Amino acid sequence: MLEVGGPEYYVKLYKGLIDVKNDPIFEKALEMLQQLLNYTYPYHATLTWDESCGLVVSQDSAMVLMGTWAIGYFQSRGWKPGVNFGAVTFPQEPERILLFHPDTYGIAVGAPNPTAARDWLKVVASPDLQIPTDVTQGGLFARIDIDPKEFPDPIRQELQEYVRTNPGKLILDQHGSIAPMSFTQAYWDAIAAFMASPDIKSTISTVADLFTVYEVEKEAAWYKWP
Repeated sequence: MLEVGGPEYYVKLYKGLIDVKNDPIFEKALEMLQQLLNYTYPYHATLTWDESCGLVVSQDSAMVLMGTWAIGYFQSRGWKPGVNFGAVTFPQEPERILLFHPDTYGIAVGAPNPTAARDWLKVVASPDLQIPTDVTQGGLFARIDIDPKEFPDPIRQELQEYVRTNPGKLILDQHGSIAPMSFTQAYWDAIAAFMASPDIKSTISTVADLFTVYEVEKEAAWYKWP
């Protein structure tokens, strides 16, 4: 989707601003996905994320689409970044755009202990916590003022440097969070059905109806990008 339509299109789509029934970009993206199905693990829906990574370790898969947390998994299996495995983001053309998956915390309205909660958030946001946590678990630093060389592996060093110098190349879309979750779950189901039995016209019709039923344009109006 990002390669065919670009970042502006991607955001507009999940904000409900694209008429998918009459949109050649969405149709083209489904055609490309259909072509990729020949190269996917046939029982992927039964696997957890770490089991998917395990197929690479066992040499039953050549690659896996996963976030940087997979680094921690591969290291736990004795693999070394840059030696036993590498990573590449996509799309790279026509421009490199990252879909960013941020883990976030907030304070609920009317929280009983707001001062303590804010103090805890300060700890979470501090380099003293982020560095050891992310280095171990496989994430990137939420803070862009932390030196990328704090990471021991070349993969995250390069990614962190890209993030801190190209903030306009990031789209914050945690598991489809631009659109309302009610739509996103139904959309995932529609795409899963497509992957099991590809029917481009039927899928386009189904997705178009979902945008209407879940009032995506209204419910996603809060999201701003860049």
